[in-house]
Amino acid sequence: MARERLLVALAVAVASWPSIAGAAPATCTVVPDGFRQGIAASAAGALEFRIAEADGIVFPMDIAPDGSFTMSRQGLLRADASPVLVPAGRYAECTSGAPDPQDTVSYLTVGIDAYIHFDVGPPVTGVIDGAGNVVIPDFPVEFTTEFTAPECSLRPMSPLTLSTGRRVETQSGSQSVSEGTRLDFATGRLTLKGFGFVRDAPGANGDVLNRIDLTCVLSPVPDPATLPAGAAMAKVRGVAMLRGPLPETPRRKPDKGDILILEFRLAPGGRPFDFAGSDLVLHLTSPTADSGGVDLDLLQLRIAAGRLARKGRRFVARDSGGTTIEVPIGQKRDASGTITSALKGRLTIVDRGTKGADVTLRQQGVDLSGLAAGARLFLDVGADRYVGTALTVGGSAKKKRLR
Repeated sequence: MARERLLVALAVAVASWPSIAGAAPATCTVVPDGFRQGIAASAAGALEFRIAEADGIVFPMDIAPDGSFTMSRQGLLRADASPVLVPAGRYAECTSGAPDPQDTVSYLTVGIDAYIHFDVGPPVTGVIDGAGNVVIPDFPVEFTTEFTAPECSLRPMSPLTLSTGRRVETQSGSQSVSEGTRLDFATGRLTLKGFGFVRDAPGANGDVLNRIDLTCVLSPVPDPATLPAGAAMAKVRGVAMLRGPLPETPRRKPDKGDILILEFRLAPGGRPFDFAGSDLVLHLTSPTADSGGVDLDLLQLRIAAGRLARKGRRFVARDSGGTTIEVPIGQKRDASGTITSALKGRLTIVDRGTKGADVTLRQQGVDLSGLAAGARLFLDVGADRYVGTALTVGGSAKKKRLR
């Protein structure tokens, strides 16, 4: 009976959405212990909270043949057909600022009741591909706690992009990494993760970086052969030239630091890359930059949308000083951190359309001393495209070869 009520409720909800041509209905059901909120940086360090009230939530979806989908967060039910509703008696301390109890889950943070509200705007949209990559570029939620009761303050957690890929945020010099798990086409299980800021967070006297983890089971599971192919990175070759520590006293001409030379091929899969209109972020990771079993970025290069000069199929970024090719992570410094190397780089992309894109990079002024076996290379193209591959590291201490 509960299942029948659930199916009827889902059918009503889906019927009210904007239609997607040829789309098929589906659901993604949160597994036990499948929804967590993390605080990336706090006075107590990184924190993570399990949100048990989210167990069993059924997110209705509508998946189109091209891999695009919608997901509703309004009128949510659990697998037993019970509504997602804050239990009676909560919000007792809040005279204002509390979200609607419907489509809201409550949980305990550091001894304080907190709430996440899902029904924020229309159904969210996302993309799934034949490799199991899933991205929801905008998954807005609202957050509040009873810390400031009785005037509780409802705040958006944004911008929140959830994906099965790897994401990095840097705040006050510290890296926070989220890495989801691609869709398993045999079981339907996937994990979406991402970061969002709560501006002027209650009790924090400033902005707080939050992480959301969502593990759910997709049903029915689409046939990967019917979905667009996933993007891929291949034919990686490179050299890392290591030049030793920087001098402890400033020189008239800044040291060049280490030099990274890379070339690789990007296969766009079922959707073309938007190199002109997207932020590009290249990540080089290494197990030597480890935090709790998660590889941090050894090097991160960022090129803002519109900074690539285009001539025909060729996109070029030239830089001297780190203004066009920014280096948020990995510029070489001396032991005191006061002397830095001279940044200079060039990145070229030759876009061959459906045949892929060839990328070449030369970047000096970086610190590659931590490069070791187990390194990985990633490239983000905008908020919803990412590719990556494991690297083989060989060569000598001063000249390492990458494949």
